[in-house]
Amino acid sequence: MPEDEFGRRDPSTLAPADYDRWYCTPYISSIALQIKQVLPGADVRVIRRVAEGEGAILTRVRTLLWLVTFASLLAAALAVGASSAASVIERRTEIGLMKALGAGSGTVGFLLVAEQLLLALAGGGLGLRAGHSAGSSGGPENFWRSAGVFTCCTCCDYRPRRDRHATRERDTLAASLAL
Repeated sequence: MPEDEFGRRDPSTLAPADYDRWYCTPYISSIALQIKQVLPGADVRVIRRVAEGEGAILTRVRTLLWLVTFASLLAAALAVGASSAASVIERRTEIGLMKALGAGSGTVGFLLVAEQLLLALAGGGLGLRAGHSAGSSGGPENFWRSAGVFTCCTCCDYRPRRDRHATRERDTLAASLAL
């Protein structure tokens, strides 16, 4: 995360709530402080040029992801519109028959929109279920444990348990830094 003015502030001058927010935000200075707390003998220094370069890259990637998201939404809207138009063209005779039997344009339009909404809800429900299944198969606990991230302050929502693997990884990291 690119460091802003809040991230550059001296943590000793922050109020407890602001300190918790600063500590839990992945600012390079807060990460350096956390490393220094875990490994008291280590010489921890922040190299601002590298951190700012990485922050600029992350900002560009985030912008690119938003552009891709909006392009995907536009493509989906065009696909739904094309599908709706094709459905109306295919059902010309049915629509004509309904109008001949006395159905108004509003009734015909309501039936077409109701059909599209039903299909959208069914597709959205299936997509939600598939995404939930795919996302929960590895589980967030496995993700955070493999990433080596352990939260320890009041503002973080997720607190993975520290098991023997995490302790062994931390001890290995401490031993390699001591060399």
